[in-house]
Amino acid sequence: MFTSLFLCALSLGVVRPLDPSSDAFVRSVQSRIDALSKSTGAAVSVASLTSSTKGRPISIIKLGESPAQAPPAAVLIVAGADARHRTGVEVALGLCEAVVRTNPPWLKSRTVYVVPCLNPDAFAVAGPITDSGRLPLPDDADHDRRIAEDPADDLDNDGFILSMRIKNPAPSTGLTATLVEDPDEPRLLRPADPAKGERPVYAILPEGSDNDGDGKFNEDGRGGSAGGGLDLDMNFPAHWPQFKDGSGTRPLQSPESLALAQWCLANHQLAAVIVFGRHDTLVSIPESGKMDPSGQFPLGIENDDKALYEAISTSFKDITGISECPKVDAAGSFSSWAYSTLGIPTFATPVWVRPDLVKEDKRFKPPAPTPPPAPTPIAEIPNPPDDAPKPGEPKKDDKPKRKDPKNDDQKWLRYFDDLPAGSPPGFVPWKPFHHPQLGELEIGGFVPLARTNAPQTQVSYLVEQQAAFLADLLDRLPALEARAFLSRSGTGIWKLSARITNTGSMPTRAAIAAKADRVLPLIATISVEPASLIAGRKRQTVDRLAVGGTAATFEPEWTFRAAEGATISISITDPVAGNLTLSVTLADSTQEAAR
Repeated sequence: MFTSLFLCALSLGVVRPLDPSSDAFVRSVQSRIDALSKSTGAAVSVASLTSSTKGRPISIIKLGESPAQAPPAAVLIVAGADARHRTGVEVALGLCEAVVRTNPPWLKSRTVYVVPCLNPDAFAVAGPITDSGRLPLPDDADHDRRIAEDPADDLDNDGFILSMRIKNPAPSTGLTATLVEDPDEPRLLRPADPAKGERPVYAILPEGSDNDGDGKFNEDGRGGSAGGGLDLDMNFPAHWPQFKDGSGTRPLQSPESLALAQWCLANHQLAAVIVFGRHDTLVSIPESGKMDPSGQFPLGIENDDKALYEAISTSFKDITGISECPKVDAAGSFSSWAYSTLGIPTFATPVWVRPDLVKEDKRFKPPAPTPPPAPTPIAEIPNPPDDAPKPGEPKKDDKPKRKDPKNDDQKWLRYFDDLPAGSPPGFVPWKPFHHPQLGELEIGGFVPLARTNAPQTQVSYLVEQQAAFLADLLDRLPALEARAFLSRSGTGIWKLSARITNTGSMPTRAAIAAKADRVLPLIATISVEPASLIAGRKRQTVDRLAVGGTAATFEPEWTFRAAEGATISISITDPVAGNLTLSVTLADSTQEAAR
C-alpha cells in the first residue's frame, strides 16, 4: 500500500552537483538541511544530534506526524560515516526532499529518522582528492612519536592522489618489485605468478615523497599507505578491530559515533536501521549461526533472523536490480553494532554499484544517454568510399575486438573507458615523472572516489529506488491487532482473555534481541487490582511475536472478582509495534471487543 502510493506521487528534481575539493560539499549539505527545516506541508523536523569534533553541526531529520509521547514503529537511516561515500549523503538528503514534496501516506502512521551526514569534518578536508574518508584526527600511524609527518603528496598538481609505479626499483629505495603488467590490459598491474615463470617488475606506492627522511614513503598521514585518522565505521564496539589502523584508541572515541550510539540506545521504538555506506548486508546476507568466542556476539546474523533477511534481500534486489556488491570488512561498523548490540535488523547498502552488477529493472532506469545528433540532410551525405561494403555484405569494423574483462579492475577500466566524452575521469593514464628520491617512475591509476560514487546524473534515480525500498520496508513493519473475550465464571467472578496478533511481515523483535537484551517485550496489563485477581498476573509479557501462525499470537488470560457493570481495560504496549487498549463492560452475556 505505502509502496504504490508513494511511487505514484514521487517526482524527483535535479540533485545539486558537489565540489569534492573543499568544505563546499558540507555547506551544500547544511543548506539543504536548513531548507528542510523550513519546509511546510509534510511532517518534517530537524534536530541536533551533536556537534562534530571540529564543531560542525550534525543533524537528525524526523519524517512523520506521530506525537513524541507515543511514537510508532520507526526506521533510522544513517549516511556519511565514511567521506569516501558521497553518494550515500546525496541519496539520504534526496530521500528527505522527496518525502517533503510528495507527502506519502506512511507519514501518518510511521516515523523515519535520517542522519544524512555523520562525519562532516572528513568531507570538509581541503586539498587533493584522496582515497580516505576518515575523521582527520592527529595520528602517529608509524609510531615514531611524530604526528602525520609523512602524508601523500600531489606531486603532479592534478588535484588527485594517484599511484606511483616504479619499474625495477633500486635496492637503495627500500622497495621490492612484486607486480607485473596485466597481459590483457597493460594499464593495470597484478601480482607476478612464479608458477608461470613471471618475474616481478613493478613496485607501487601512493603518490608522494619521503617527507620525514626515514626511508619510508607516505606511511603517516592522510592519503598514505597507513591512512591515519579515525574511521567512524571502525569505531563501534561490535568486533572492534583494536589494533587496526583507523579504529581509534577506544570504541566510540569521537563525539560523532558516541552521540549516534546514545541516541539509538534512548529510542526503543526503532524497528529497523538502514545504512548508506560501503558495507552490504542486503545483496549478500551475512552468514548465519556463527558467533564470536564469547557466544554472545554473532559474526553475521542469528539463524532465526535468516528468513527475515532473505525476505528483505529479495525485495531490495527486486527493486534495485543489484546482483552483487563489493565485500568490505564490517568489524567495528555501525551496521554491525546496531544489529548485535541494539538487537535491531540492520540493512546496509552501498546504494550504487558498477552497472554490470545491476540487472535490468523496468520500474527504475538510469537517465537515457545523450541522444545522437540529428541526421545529415540527404543532399549533404557524401558518396561511400570505394572500400565500403556492398549491399548485403557484412559491415567492416576497423576497431579491434576488445577482450572481455576477467577481473574487477579490468571491469572498472572498461566502465570508465565507455563513459561518454566529458565525464569526470575514472582512470588517469600513466605518465612519466622524475621523482627527486626515486628517480624515473610513472604516475597514474584509478581516480580516488570514482569507484564508490555514482555519476551525478544517476543520483535522482538512486533516490527513487531507495524511496521504493523504504516504502516497502515500512509496509513490512510489525503491527498489532487485538481482540478481547469475556465470560462469567461464577457470581462476581469473570474470565477475560485477549488474542494479540502481529499482522506485519516482520517480527516484533529480531531473534538477536534475546541476546542483546535491550528491546523491551510486549506487555499486556489488566486494569484490575492484584488483590482481585484469582488467576493470571496483572502484567503479562511475551518477548517476541513472529510472523504467521501461532508464533504470531499471544493470548494472556485473567480470572478475577469484580462487580457487574464495571468497565475493565487491557492495555497493550510494545515499543516497536505500538500500543492498543481494549475495554469491556462486565455483563451477563459473553462479550467480545476488538481493536
